[in-house]
Amino acid sequence: NDYNLNLPRYIDSSEPEDRQDLAGHLYGGIPRRDVDALEDYWQTLPNLRQALFSPDRPGYVTLNLAPREVRPVILRHPDFDAFRQQARAPFAAWREAWRPRLWALKKGAHPKPLIRELADDLLARYADTPLLDPYDLYQRLMDYWDETMQDDAYLVAGNGWMDAAQPRALKKDDKSGAKETPDLTVGRIKYKMDLIPPQLVARRFFPAEVANLKAREAEAEAADAAFDAFVEEHAGEEGLLADAVTDTGKVTKKSLDARLKEIRGDADFADEEAAIRQALKLLAAKGAAAKALRDARKALDEAVLARYDTLTEEAIKGLVVDDKWLAALEEAVTEEIERTAQRLAARVSELAERYEEPLPQIEQEVAMLRAKVAGHLQKMGFETDDSAIVESAVVDSVVVEGAA
Repeated sequence: NDYNLNLPRYIDSSEPEDRQDLAGHLYGGIPRRDVDALEDYWQTLPNLRQALFSPDRPGYVTLNLAPREVRPVILRHPDFDAFRQQARAPFAAWREAWRPRLWALKKGAHPKPLIRELADDLLARYADTPLLDPYDLYQRLMDYWDETMQDDAYLVAGNGWMDAAQPRALKKDDKSGAKETPDLTVGRIKYKMDLIPPQLVARRFFPAEVANLKAREAEAEAADAAFDAFVEEHAGEEGLLADAVTDTGKVTKKSLDARLKEIRGDADFADEEAAIRQALKLLAAKGAAAKALRDARKALDEAVLARYDTLTEEAIKGLVVDDKWLAALEEAVTEEIERTAQRLAARVSELAERYEEPLPQIEQEVAMLRAKVAGHLQKMGFETDDSAIVESAVVDSVVVEGAA
């Protein structure tokens, strides 16, 4: 091709044509040949096909459930559980084989040959795993290497585990540091954790404090929602809080206190006074929840920052290799496994929806709607037949919309 290396000249990347079945559209039923085309799935998940489909007339099958239920049924099916375990096994073996090598990474190491060996071995281990493309997993590893793991490995190779794990204080007069997003802020000092994110330290060493922080976050969100809902209900033009709304359309403690001072003790405004007091109560609860959240976050951040000073090299390796690198890669493999179910569910749902309404059913629905429109037109004084409804183009659009 005159030295033209344009890929489409050599590799056909077009999707195969998805054939429509005329008889399926006319009489209903999913063509058996479309279900047979998913044979790779049925070989690995032998009992799933029977759970999803039942025989119809010759050459056609019927879906046993609603299309929206296909994915949950696949994910819960025993065959998919067995496949899930089978597909995780190569990664578990790969992890155990390479974990010592990753722990052995040290200052002066050469990470580039390491990732090549890691990737090639992962590719080889998944070569014979059904339904999974080993190159998809290979790509997930290489993407993570490019995004995160490469920088970590070179940081360790250049500085060693102990120095690489130390937090960096971002200085205000440092132009490069000003562009960085801090990972942790304690007091007025912002810190960047290049190797170990503070979330990993918190999760490993302070699980009770993390749980407490999540509880305070939930309480703060609930308090915000309660106050906002009460204000939305009563702050309209005719609402009990209408006179406590500021010029900017907000309800604040100051505006509530000011209005309460005007009407306090006046029997004519008893309902409004009660609403204002309830709003103040909800606002106080919102403030208390926000303060509790700030205090919990501050205490956890301070504890996490102090913990970096006491981390041993072994603890650092555990956080980086196990909790960061291998955990992220295991999650990526799990996502690829679950995507297998998503692809199958999407195809089955597509076929079911495509042949869900055969032509006779559509014609029956059209006839019912046509009769309904004719009835509306007759009530409006128009004498017409079904054909006139279809053929006439003189009926005003507003009338038609009203009849519908």
